[in-house]
Amino acid sequence: MGDAVRRMGRLKGRRWLPALLAVSVSAAAYAGGLLAPLERSLGDLRFGLLSRPASGTLVVVEIDPRSLRTLDTWPWTRTHHARLIDRLVAAGAAQIALDIDFGSRSTRAADDALTRSLQGAGGRVVLPVFRQAEMRQSGKMDVAFNAPLPEFRRQARIASVNAVPGPDGLLREHAATHAWEEDSVIESMPALLAAPRRPLFRTFHIDFSIRPESLARISYVDVLNGRFDARLVAGRKVLVGATAVELGDHFSTPLYSVLAGPVVQALAYESIVQGRTLKPAAGWLVMLATAAAVLLLARPFGRWPWRRGALLLGGVAVAVPAASLAVQASTPMMLDVTPVLLAATLQFVLGLALRVDRLDFALMLRGLRLRHNSAFMRSVVQHSSEGIITVTADHIVDFANPAAGMIFGMEPDELSGRPLETLLGDGEVRTVESVLAKSIGRPRPVTGRRPDGETVALELTANEMEVDGQCRHVVLVRDVSERRAQEELLEYLALHDTLTGLPNRALLMDRVEQEIARAEREGKRVALLLLDLDRFKQINDTLGHGVGDQVLAEFGQSLSTGLRRIDTVARLGGDEFAVLAPSLTDAEQARQIAERIAATVHRPFEIGDFSLDIGVSIGIALYPDHGRESSELMRGAD
Repeated sequence: MGDAVRRMGRLKGRRWLPALLAVSVSAAAYAGGLLAPLERSLGDLRFGLLSRPASGTLVVVEIDPRSLRTLDTWPWTRTHHARLIDRLVAAGAAQIALDIDFGSRSTRAADDALTRSLQGAGGRVVLPVFRQAEMRQSGKMDVAFNAPLPEFRRQARIASVNAVPGPDGLLREHAATHAWEEDSVIESMPALLAAPRRPLFRTFHIDFSIRPESLARISYVDVLNGRFDARLVAGRKVLVGATAVELGDHFSTPLYSVLAGPVVQALAYESIVQGRTLKPAAGWLVMLATAAAVLLLARPFGRWPWRRGALLLGGVAVAVPAASLAVQASTPMMLDVTPVLLAATLQFVLGLALRVDRLDFALMLRGLRLRHNSAFMRSVVQHSSEGIITVTADHIVDFANPAAGMIFGMEPDELSGRPLETLLGDGEVRTVESVLAKSIGRPRPVTGRRPDGETVALELTANEMEVDGQCRHVVLVRDVSERRAQEELLEYLALHDTLTGLPNRALLMDRVEQEIARAEREGKRVALLLLDLDRFKQINDTLGHGVGDQVLAEFGQSLSTGLRRIDTVARLGGDEFAVLAPSLTDAEQARQIAERIAATVHRPFEIGDFSLDIGVSIGIALYPDHGRESSELMRGAD
């Protein structure tokens, strides 16, 4: 009874082990930042699914390519900026922010014109300040503070336009304030423009679900020349800045790839005024939700069959991101989901592992050790009786075992570094990629080439694998020269008469079928002649089979004399021979061929000490006169 109680206790402890391990690993990965790249990708996906328009309270005046072409020389004279401010003030702009550097002096007249325009704006203009790295004469890097000239600052407000990309190089966050000279703090441009609305946090995530194309935009040159609808500006805030790519004020961002600096500032402004200054949920809250989810999943993952568990895991993988999407759509909170997903996956996998039979688990571990034992595998490869080579993506051999070296007639080290095409016959060189592709998973016959020029019949079987992101082919090489020769010999014997070396009945009938098909296409005739030797049985019976065989061999050889290259002479068996004469135009040509054959064999055959007179009987059938099938021609000629 006591043993049973202890066993039950161990089983209950093991049931909660996957949950504890899953929460611990997930918490460590989350705290260590290992899940951050995946979480950022999921956040970008949420931005794409949650699409919202701009508020319409801000207008971007773009220094765009058309403005650069129209006003020509860059940088422009400050009289242009002065005129722009005057135009916007006259149109009733509520506030005008210029994302343009005014930290250095221009001409006296241009600076005076800008000062007057700033003064005439009555404090509605905001000028930029920014911090940047600077190399001192001592060789050390320092921070430089860049601000407008004093006379400009007296007539306008200032705000910071600094923005810092994240670890992945994408600009995701913006600050409401930035540190400034002498430990002071200055508002950022979006925060100042958004007043009286204030961001909820000092640093916040820009809501990139706000569509940049929904921002109101006007070209700088149109405002400068008065060619714009003043109603677009009246009562609204205006942000002036460079959107032309050649001016370099661009940031890599989620979802939209690259956005101009003023557009990013405008999206940060929109995030504030729409109450969408996003902030990730506190880490403790995320881990609390993770622990709660793991506790809820512990019982089903521990008891359900693995298929139902997998379906439940799939449901979690859908429901948790959907919940995060709903939270972000309704509140300015970004709820991280990767810890929950990782913990649920680990809990499912660990639960399965604990339910595996001990013996099966031990065998699995043993198999893993064998598969990952590089010394063992190298020994297998080195002692393999079949050639093994590995080929890089650009078809260079980078490994060969001793058996491969023997096949190609060189040392394995000599094979390494050679292009695969140098090991193949001339017919294969131009199709190396095709040879590998057609060898995947099945043997392919090819011709190999050795350094001395000797060719060898090979059979390649290739498999693709990826190593460090690079494609590799593992090629099994077999020398099949002997087998190929045996196959060719068997094929020859199957289609030829062993005594005379002439085609046999099977090969003759195949060629008859081919010539009938060709004659039908070309409108020609085909003649089939069947020949029987006269008095052959008497010779065979009186002089013996040896003499009879010599007679048959010499008769078969003499038949080919005087025939065309396209004609076929075959031995059908015994003393019966056949001649196939294709591409004839009339029956007269067939008769002439028969006469030439009769004349050729109408002579004594000198066999040893015997001079033998042998006659021949010839039957002729013509396609299509006597039949349209091979069997009909055979019957007609017999």
